Amino acid sequence: MESGTIVHHITLSVTSLDRSTEWYCAVLDGLVVGQRSGEGFTRNLVRLPSGLIIGLTQHKATRETDRFDPSRVGLDHLSLAVGTPSDVRDWAAELEARRIPHDPIVTAASATLVVCYDPDGIPIEVYAPTP
Repeated sequence: MESGTIVHHITLSVTSLDRSTEWYCAVLDGLVVGQRSGEGFTRNLVRLPSGLIIGLTQHKATRETDRFDPSRVGLDHLSLAVGTPSDVRDWAAELEARRIPHDPIVTAASATLVVCYDPDGIPIEVYAPTP
């Protein structure tokens, strides 16, 4: 097996495809690069500036009132790497300016991070290792 593999894409289930697509494009500077649909679902593919593709999928069976729960089996959070702790602080300032819900900056021995939340409550962590 080849070492050094990287994540190509991740797909998230959402309650509103339009709302989530707008959020990921506006907040994470994403660009819609494709759409797929099948029996019971519609998916938009959003490419971030880093090249990571986030699939946003609205399943017909998903209740509109459903919300993300990190204690259930599956995704806990999505972490996006930035270069330095200063970059994390810049992100936090931008989130604040846009009034996007987020937690306070966390500075630990190993990293600095800030967590914001997408429209379904999925935590998106902006993370920089401590130099």
